Order: sequence, then structure tokens, then C-alpha cells
Amino acid sequence: MDVLQSGLLGANGVAHAFTMRPDNLSLPSGPQHNRAAACRAALCVALGAEAHRLTTMRQVHGAGVAVVSREQEGTDLEQVDALVVDRPGVPLLALSADCPLVVVCDPVRAVLGVAHAGWRGTLAGIARGLVDAMVTSCGARPPDMVAAVGPSAGPDRYEVGPEVRDQAAGCLPGGERFFRRRGDTLLLDLWTANVDQLCRAGLDPRRIDLAAHCTIGDERFHSYRRDGAATGHAALVALLR
Repeated sequence: MDVLQSGLLGANGVAHAFTMRPDNLSLPSGPQHNRAAACRAALCVALGAEAHRLTTMRQVHGAGVAVVSREQEGTDLEQVDALVVDRPGVPLLALSADCPLVVVCDPVRAVLGVAHAGWRGTLAGIARGLVDAMVTSCGARPPDMVAAVGPSAGPDRYEVGPEVRDQAAGCLPGGERFFRRRGDTLLLDLWTANVDQLCRAGLDPRRIDLAAHCTIGDERFHSYRRDGAATGHAALVALLR
């Protein structure tokens, strides 16, 4: 299985992987379901995790964050787009086919969070909300945190309508600066918007690793914008060692 990893996360005790094509880590109905489930299990084993503890979420393109209890390990949590855990060995999974996947860790206090940051979640402040949940629920400290933003639609390819820019103006501090025009096309920079949220939440920008791989332009990655609804999904799996 082809994956990307962040040296910054790895150096701070986070076993993790951002998967790539051709593997599809979503769980569709039909014959592909078993293959996807087997890929998830194999990835857990490769990262040193117990597959039965893999904790997932039914993403809704929102900004909901769940702090995973011991009883919730190995389950599929509903109506959230971010997960937080304060125990080693619990693998967390998020899925994407163009949206940024964000990992944040406080290695001092052993707190880990992952988020699916689509444009709606980004405008709703999910990256900052993830950090805030780690602080308020688990005692994490932003100056000690490290983070990574995985491959996703890049700032030169992610086209949006004017209603997205209008919504951003009322949601994000300085939201206009995350947009630019190319002729009649309006582009949204999801990379900068999510890094900005992490910095505003108190992280040191030198401790944020941006993958800067555009999933639309780079065919090593799944892309809804490029391939349509038939595309698969990449996964982020992460756990504290």
C-alpha cells in the first residue's frame, strides 16, 4: 500500500499514514467492501495498532468534534468530522477525496486529534475547533503541539462559487485573503485557511507540516473534483505510540 507520512509527526510519536491510489479505504456496499476493510486492517497492523480499536466517523462536512471514550474505541461515531483521544494505541481514521485531512498532537500530554476539513468545515473553523477540544477536554497545550495537513485540493485548482466567499467573510477572520480570481474563476486556498486556523489556535507555524500535494492535479490521489462520484477515498490513520 502506497502512503505518505510526515517526518514531523513521526518524530513526535505519531504513527500515521495518508493513503494513496489505487487503494480505496471507504467501505462501499458490494464486492469492494471486504477489500476496503482488509486494507484498513492491514494499515493498522503496519502502524503497530490493533485493528479492532480503529475508531472512525460518519463525516457530514461539518465542524463537530468527538472526544473518544474507552467505550467508543473501535466504533463509528455519527455526525462528527473530527476525533480526539488521550490514550496511546487507539487508531483514528478520517476519509477524503479532495478535502484536507488534519492531524494535531500534543506529544507532552499524549493527546491526538484528526479532522476532515472540507470547505464547509474549514469555513466553520474545524481545525481551530479541534485544537480547542484537545485543550478543554484533555489539557493539551498549543505551544507543545505539532500538526500536519495532508494532500488535498490545491489553491490553484479548487474552484468555488461566490456564495462560498460570501460565507467565508462572515466566518473566518480575514476570510477574503483565502480567495483569488483567475479570469472568471474563483479559487479557494484550503491549505492556507487551515494552517491559519492552527496558528490562530496557538500552534507555532514551524511545527505545522503542510503536504502541499494537490489531489486534483496529481493522479496518485483520489479526487472527487477530477473523477466524479465514482472515485474512491484516501484515508488518514493515526495513533499515539
